[in-house]
Amino acid sequence: MKESLSANELYIYINEKLSKELTLYSQIIFFEENGLLTFSNWLNGQGWNRELKLSAKKANKYEPVIKLLCLREIRSLLIKKQLYTLRKKQLGKLVQETLASSQSESFKIVFNENSTWSELLDQCCNMIIAEFNIEVPSKLCNDEDPESIKGWLNRWLTSPHFQKYKYFIESIDDDKEKNKAIDLAISMLKRQLHQDHVKRVYYSIIMYHQRLEEGITELRSISDPLHLSEEEYKFLTLLIKIKHTETPSILHQVIERLIVRKTRSHYVQAVAYINILRRFYDGNSSQFQEYLIILKNKFSRYSSFIKELEEHGSY
Repeated sequence: MKESLSANELYIYINEKLSKELTLYSQIIFFEENGLLTFSNWLNGQGWNRELKLSAKKANKYEPVIKLLCLREIRSLLIKKQLYTLRKKQLGKLVQETLASSQSESFKIVFNENSTWSELLDQCCNMIIAEFNIEVPSKLCNDEDPESIKGWLNRWLTSPHFQKYKYFIESIDDDKEKNKAIDLAISMLKRQLHQDHVKRVYYSIIMYHQRLEEGITELRSISDPLHLSEEEYKFLTLLIKIKHTETPSILHQVIERLIVRKTRSHYVQAVAYINILRRFYDGNSSQFQEYLIILKNKFSRYSSFIKELEEHGSY
């Protein structure tokens, strides 16, 4: 495991490593009479470390984080299968038992080290508090007023919704406090952009507040632009509409990422974006033609793309 992972990347890494086992245990929990006990034994016996392969020292140190993450993912899997309400009470009891078996000091050590692990622990703690109304040891070191802006955002983050956010943010009269709240909300959401519903809310918020630079940075990291979410597509469309100065460079990047996917649907979309890109070269057609030559040379072996470009390029 790389030491330089962000909290978001660490979450994805652990979830991917444990995906098969957690999926299996979500089925065991629901369908077997002693399913929760079986899962509890795996969880508290560090069965997860067979896949994560942490050293004994790290496994013991970060056990609270991994336990809460596993409980969080089990809950998510049960919700997806529409089985959660039937096991919510039992799972809540397991959460309490898991926390009771953990030493508060172990939570404090991780929480106070100010690392990606502590960020991940904080995220998991917020979910546990909101969903099960259970006190988590780490919060003993990070006590906050539940009526404060951060307190509201922490509860909201467990199930973020744009309209709820909008009502809350507009209720803040002080402009300085409002801007702080906007910055904090965006920062908190960015940690969980691996979740589709969080991504939708994130783009809705940055468009609402015209925080376009935030979205541009995230848009550049998308590997397959053919499968943009509705909000990502709206954001890109907005950048094209207002002719933002960064739009041409984003389109250059999007076009090349589509081409290398090597499917006709990707080629069709790439050519559509090339036709849009032409508008940004108005008054400098020679520069646009130079761009096309460079693009064709770079992807000269992609014969199907070249054919699509020649047949449907509007230039």
